[in-house]
Amino acid sequence: MTNNLLKFHSQPGFVILFTILISAIIFSMGLGIYSIAIRQTVLSSTAREATQAFYSADAGIECALLAESTQQITSAANNAPGSVTCNNQTITITGTGIAGEIEPFQVRIGSGARNLCANINVFTNVSSRRLIAQGFNGDCPSGGTINPRLVERDLDVTYGI
Repeated sequence: MTNNLLKFHSQPGFVILFTILISAIIFSMGLGIYSIAIRQTVLSSTAREATQAFYSADAGIECALLAESTQQITSAANNAPGSVTCNNQTITITGTGIAGEIEPFQVRIGSGARNLCANINVFTNVSSRRLIAQGFNGDCPSGGTINPRLVERDLDVTYGI
Protein backbone atom coordinates (compact mmCIF):
# COMPACT_ATOMS: atom_id res chain seq x y z
CA MET A 1 0.00 0.00 0.00
CA THR A 2 2.92 2.25 0.61
CA ASN A 3 4.12 1.78 -2.95
CA ASN A 4 0.85 3.07 -4.45
CA LEU A 5 0.99 6.18 -2.30
CA LEU A 6 4.55 6.84 -3.37
CA LYS A 7 3.67 6.38 -7.06
CA PHE A 8 0.91 8.99 -6.85
CA HIS A 9 3.24 11.54 -5.29
CA SER A 10 5.95 10.78 -7.80
CA GLN A 11 3.86 12.31 -10.69
CA PRO A 12 4.11 16.08 -10.14
CA GLY A 13 1.72 18.29 -12.14
CA PHE A 14 -1.13 15.76 -12.30
CA VAL A 15 -3.37 17.83 -10.02
CA ILE A 16 -2.71 20.99 -12.05
CA LEU A 17 -3.50 19.19 -15.30
CA PHE A 18 -6.69 17.74 -13.81
CA THR A 19 -7.73 21.19 -12.51
CA ILE A 20 -7.13 22.83 -15.89
CA LEU A 21 -9.15 20.11 -17.63
CA ILE A 22 -12.14 20.50 -15.26
CA SER A 23 -11.91 24.32 -15.54
CA ALA A 24 -11.93 24.12 -19.35
CA ILE A 25 -15.01 21.87 -19.30
CA ILE A 26 -16.87 24.22 -16.95
CA PHE A 27 -15.80 27.26 -19.04
CA SER A 28 -17.01 25.70 -22.30
CA MET A 29 -20.35 24.82 -20.67
CA GLY A 30 -20.65 28.45 -19.50
CA LEU A 31 -19.93 29.72 -23.03
CA GLY A 32 -22.59 27.41 -24.42
CA ILE A 33 -25.19 28.66 -21.95
CA TYR A 34 -24.21 32.27 -22.70
CA SER A 35 -24.53 31.68 -26.45
CA ILE A 36 -28.01 30.18 -26.02
CA ALA A 37 -29.09 33.10 -23.83
CA ILE A 38 -27.91 35.68 -26.37
CA ARG A 39 -29.69 33.89 -29.26
CA GLN A 40 -32.91 33.68 -27.24
CA THR A 41 -32.72 37.40 -26.45
CA VAL A 42 -32.30 38.29 -30.13
CA LEU A 43 -35.12 35.95 -31.11
CA SER A 44 -37.52 37.41 -28.56
CA SER A 45 -36.75 40.99 -29.60
CA THR A 46 -37.31 40.07 -33.26
CA ALA A 47 -40.66 38.53 -32.35
CA ARG A 48 -41.61 41.69 -30.44
CA GLU A 49 -40.71 43.90 -33.41
CA ALA A 50 -42.68 41.66 -35.80
CA THR A 51 -45.71 41.80 -33.49
CA GLN A 52 -45.57 45.60 -33.42
CA ALA A 53 -45.40 45.71 -37.22
CA PHE A 54 -48.38 43.34 -37.44
CA TYR A 55 -50.43 45.50 -35.06
CA SER A 56 -49.52 48.58 -37.12
CA ALA A 57 -50.86 46.89 -40.25
CA ASP A 58 -53.99 45.85 -38.36
CA ALA A 59 -54.56 49.44 -37.19
CA GLY A 60 -54.15 50.60 -40.79
CA ILE A 61 -56.78 48.12 -41.99
CA GLU A 62 -59.14 49.24 -39.21
CA CYS A 63 -58.65 52.86 -40.26
CA ALA A 64 -59.41 52.00 -43.89
CA LEU A 65 -62.53 50.07 -42.82
CA LEU A 66 -63.60 53.11 -40.79
CA ALA A 67 -63.13 55.25 -43.89
CA GLU A 68 -65.22 52.71 -45.79
CA SER A 69 -68.01 52.82 -43.23
CA THR A 70 -68.13 56.63 -43.42
CA GLN A 71 -68.16 56.53 -47.24
CA GLN A 72 -64.80 58.31 -47.54
CA ILE A 73 -63.25 55.54 -49.61
CA THR A 74 -66.25 55.46 -51.91
CA SER A 75 -66.03 59.20 -52.54
CA ALA A 76 -62.28 58.96 -53.07
CA ALA A 77 -62.80 56.19 -55.61
CA ASN A 78 -64.98 58.69 -57.49
CA ASN A 79 -62.15 61.26 -57.24
CA ALA A 80 -63.88 63.31 -54.54
CA PRO A 81 -61.48 63.90 -51.63
CA GLY A 82 -62.63 62.91 -48.18
CA SER A 83 -61.12 62.68 -44.74
CA VAL A 84 -61.40 60.34 -41.84
CA THR A 85 -60.10 60.63 -38.28
CA CYS A 86 -58.04 57.65 -37.13
CA ASN A 87 -55.95 57.61 -33.99
CA ASN A 88 -56.62 61.31 -33.36
CA GLN A 89 -55.28 62.32 -36.76
CA THR A 90 -57.21 63.54 -39.77
CA ILE A 91 -56.26 61.65 -42.91
CA THR A 92 -57.21 63.00 -46.31
CA ILE A 93 -58.15 60.27 -48.75
CA THR A 94 -58.13 61.19 -52.41
CA GLY A 95 -58.46 59.41 -55.72
CA THR A 96 -55.61 59.32 -58.22
CA GLY A 97 -57.63 60.32 -61.24
CA ILE A 98 -58.02 56.72 -62.38
CA ALA A 99 -61.48 55.35 -61.68
CA GLY A 100 -61.45 52.91 -58.80
CA GLU A 101 -57.94 53.73 -57.55
CA ILE A 102 -57.28 55.62 -54.37
CA GLU A 103 -54.16 57.48 -53.37
CA PRO A 104 -52.23 55.44 -50.77
CA PHE A 105 -52.35 56.97 -47.31
CA GLN A 106 -50.44 56.55 -44.07
CA VAL A 107 -51.64 56.06 -40.53
CA ARG A 108 -49.26 56.97 -37.71
CA ILE A 109 -49.67 54.87 -34.60
CA GLY A 110 -48.17 55.79 -31.27
CA SER A 111 -46.44 58.88 -30.04
CA GLY A 112 -43.25 59.91 -28.37
CA ALA A 113 -40.14 57.82 -28.91
CA ARG A 114 -42.04 54.92 -30.48
CA ASN A 115 -43.82 55.97 -33.67
CA LEU A 116 -45.29 53.10 -35.63
CA CYS A 117 -46.63 53.51 -39.13
CA ALA A 118 -48.83 51.79 -41.71
CA ASN A 119 -49.12 52.45 -45.45
CA ILE A 120 -52.57 51.63 -46.80
CA ASN A 121 -53.34 50.94 -50.45
CA VAL A 122 -56.94 50.60 -51.63
CA PHE A 123 -57.94 49.00 -54.92
CA THR A 124 -61.52 48.89 -56.12
CA ASN A 125 -63.08 47.01 -59.01
CA VAL A 126 -66.72 46.49 -59.98
CA SER A 127 -67.63 44.01 -57.25
CA SER A 128 -64.86 44.04 -54.63
CA ARG A 129 -62.44 46.22 -52.74
CA ARG A 130 -58.94 45.21 -51.71
CA LEU A 131 -57.08 46.81 -48.80
CA ILE A 132 -53.36 46.22 -48.39
CA ALA A 133 -51.73 47.56 -45.24
CA GLN A 134 -47.98 47.55 -44.77
CA GLY A 135 -47.27 47.85 -41.06
CA PHE A 136 -43.87 48.88 -39.75
CA ASN A 137 -42.30 48.67 -36.30
CA GLY A 138 -41.06 52.25 -36.67
CA ASP A 139 -41.51 55.26 -38.90
CA CYS A 140 -42.57 54.53 -42.47
CA PRO A 141 -39.58 54.33 -44.79
CA SER A 142 -39.09 57.44 -46.85
CA GLY A 143 -36.80 58.20 -49.73
CA GLY A 144 -33.64 56.17 -49.78
CA THR A 145 -33.22 55.78 -46.03
CA ILE A 146 -32.75 52.20 -44.94
CA ASN A 147 -33.22 51.10 -41.36
CA PRO A 148 -31.76 47.61 -40.89
CA ARG A 149 -33.97 47.00 -37.82
CA LEU A 150 -37.19 47.96 -39.63
CA VAL A 151 -39.68 45.07 -39.78
CA GLU A 152 -42.63 45.05 -42.17
CA ARG A 153 -45.78 42.95 -41.95
CA ASP A 154 -48.55 43.11 -44.52
CA LEU A 155 -52.25 42.44 -44.24
CA ASP A 156 -54.36 41.95 -47.34
CA VAL A 157 -58.16 42.14 -47.06
CA THR A 158 -60.59 41.68 -49.94
CA TYR A 159 -64.36 42.04 -49.57
CA GLY A 160 -67.39 42.50 -51.78
CA ILE A 161 -68.98 45.91 -52.24
